[in-house]
Amino acid sequence: MLGIDRADLVQEDDGQGVGSSFNVWSWPGQLTGQVVAYAQQPDGTVDVQFWGPEFPLTPMFIDPDDILFGRADFFQAFVVSFAPGLPFGAFHLDA
Repeated sequence: MLGIDRADLVQEDDGQGVGSSFNVWSWPGQLTGQVVAYAQQPDGTVDVQFWGPEFPLTPMFIDPDDILFGRADFFQAFVVSFAPGLPFGAFHLDA
């Protein structure tokens, strides 16, 4: 979805999780992101707006068998509400 070719990834030192380690790959290119706000209208359509400044993204990748989903760290600090029916599987993040 990011348009990154797997052949362009560079293997990094092993990543560290909570009580685990795993192979990590990075992409040497440059990407930017921006917050996307979705609002469902009364007629059922979804209004999409970009909000705030663009910011740099540094995507990192791991083997699919090592997927952590932030269970031991990120999701302990934040409440995340997923909305899979919206484009890109949008979510809301509360600190």
